[in-house]
Amino acid sequence: MRLAAAALLALLSACAASSRPAAREDVRSPNRGTMGLTGQTVTPQQDVHVHVEIPAGTFGAYQLVIRWDPDVARIRSVASCPIRSFPGTPEFDPETFSRGIAKVFSTAVRARGPGEYHLLTIRFERIAAGSTRVDVIVEALYDDAAAPRRITGILSVSPREIRFE
Repeated sequence: MRLAAAALLALLSACAASSRPAAREDVRSPNRGTMGLTGQTVTPQQDVHVHVEIPAGTFGAYQLVIRWDPDVARIRSVASCPIRSFPGTPEFDPETFSRGIAKVFSTAVRARGPGEYHLLTIRFERIAAGSTRVDVIVEALYDDAAAPRRITGILSVSPREIRFE
């Protein structure tokens, strides 16, 4: 169990390191706007990482629902992490990024076996001061059988709450 926790912590750290803002943004703090190199104010942003552990079988697809307070934040982007990522591209409707609820799904180009996978990095940007819980609900995880079967997995979301000053 300690080994699994250590592996998950290392995976989350690797994803966090790979999802830094672009160099032109020159962000000094996740909660304060700064001036970018272009002279425009950068909106404060925070990343939320979503991982899943598949204990057995093959992993071929997922469908998630993300909920948050749209008065505090909006989703700026949804992307895969380059380290241990799910082998499919996240699909979503960007029109839902300001509504407080968004669906994201993906199917694998090639299904993979058991293990821990980074599904998404969700970048939120500040709308107003405050905090919001970020809930990620698994609607379905599927294997890659001809008639897909639901499988089980253990979801990890970090951080569960984001705060903007």
